[in-house]
Amino acid sequence: MEALFLSSFSSSIAASIKLSRLHDRRDWCTLVKDKKRVSPTWCRVGGGGGGDGRNIKPERPIRVSSLLKDRGQVLIREQSSPAMEAETLVLSPNGVKTLMPFNGAAMVGIKEGLGIVSYLQGKTFLITGSTVLIEKVLRMAPDVGKIYLLIKAKSKEAAIQRLKNEVSSSSFLFLLSHVMYITISHGVAVFQVLDAELFNTLKETHGASYQSFMLDKLVPVTGNICDSNIGLQAESAEEIANEVDVIINSAANTTFNERYDVALDINTRGPGNLMGFAKKCKNLKLFLQVSTAYVNGQRQGRIMEKPFSMGDCIATENFVEGNRKALDIEKEMKLALDASRKGAKDQEEGQKMKDLGLERARSYGWQDTYVFTKAMGEMMINSTRGDVPVVIIRPSVIESTYKDPFPGWMEGNRMMDPIVLCYGKGQLTGFLVDPKGVLDVVPADMVVNATLAAIAKHGMAKADPEPEINVFDNSNTHRLMENMSEEEKIEFGFDVGSINWNDYITNVHIPGLRRHVLKGRA
Repeated sequence: MEALFLSSFSSSIAASIKLSRLHDRRDWCTLVKDKKRVSPTWCRVGGGGGGDGRNIKPERPIRVSSLLKDRGQVLIREQSSPAMEAETLVLSPNGVKTLMPFNGAAMVGIKEGLGIVSYLQGKTFLITGSTVLIEKVLRMAPDVGKIYLLIKAKSKEAAIQRLKNEVSSSSFLFLLSHVMYITISHGVAVFQVLDAELFNTLKETHGASYQSFMLDKLVPVTGNICDSNIGLQAESAEEIANEVDVIINSAANTTFNERYDVALDINTRGPGNLMGFAKKCKNLKLFLQVSTAYVNGQRQGRIMEKPFSMGDCIATENFVEGNRKALDIEKEMKLALDASRKGAKDQEEGQKMKDLGLERARSYGWQDTYVFTKAMGEMMINSTRGDVPVVIIRPSVIESTYKDPFPGWMEGNRMMDPIVLCYGKGQLTGFLVDPKGVLDVVPADMVVNATLAAIAKHGMAKADPEPEINVFDNSNTHRLMENMSEEEKIEFGFDVGSINWNDYITNVHIPGLRRHVLKGRA
């Protein structure tokens, strides 16, 4: 279940934790730093073992793999006695067939916490998607600065009308999570979108001043991250570049077998274009990219969470250097463009472009077009970021909220929900599953909480001039939790290990489906 991934560029090292629950996939984070920049770290939320931190010189690429005997085993570790059980032994780097201890580190708690709310106050955001995050920020930090919402539309009038139409059917989340973008004037009509049930707590809090509060905070703007300068008009681009502190990109095409050219545009070229704009922002503190856990493809065993470098290829990553198959993103974009110009009939062309995407993905070691193009999007960010601080969140299957702002909120019929609904209606009498398999699900509000905690911590981080790679058998998310105050753990909790999954699926998620998707229909 625990499959929320978090990336950051933290360099903190700490003591071991006393109690951890081991799972079949372990938590990792890596950090690469030099005197001019701090590279992203890549981590995962979930149960993980504690232990002592290790520093490994970045002489060669690091690869590790391991088997976990029992995902339900509880490991108790005292700080004075680092463990050496089988679960902490992994293959040493670079494929050498000897075992070495690979213990982790967790942050020592800081009494005052991360200061999440205080960090958010006064900050200006540029966001492509994530309505739950917007609601949480406005509710917990009403003194936040502006939040620019990027919306894809042909004109400001079209954007306003689209917002009206979408929210009248309570589909604001669907709209924002699939678009990207910039330039529309403030207007009361726009904020009819905020009639969505998700914002009821804010309505109750602000009462008659609710609309004026929203008008003061939210700035919907039109544009397109698939275009240069993300489709911004010069005036809007200059305004946002001068004001924005944090950029959050969750725009994506999540169709597994999408047309190759379409998926490349949004999932690969889009993040690169947005990073290009980010480098023009004078006061930018952080660039946060929402990726997916499945960029790791079909790797087996313990997976080292590390940045994708330009040209990385999962299919040949374990081969000797001379036999590596290099991935050239520019060539992939040209290939897709040339294929789309061949002039086949619309339906025939569409199928050919879908087949091309799957073929290219599998040839490089990814299972579908979606995760392949998302991985290339990470490569674009990492290769062009310069000195821009980067955080990358890698969630798995994001489903209904666990408790915040209320349990069971969701939008749309997607991911695992079609199977649940068909089974519940009797249209699907049964289906084959592995009873020992792991269902990679994470509630939307926990993704949001981890995101905000990471923003608060790493938005204030300073680069360490000493070049090193810090490798931990724990995730940045565990260290974030260790740094949080008790109050923050209540308001911004994201410990998926605390979830009773039977209760969540039965009493939270399925009732949420009935209420928000079926609208009460049987």
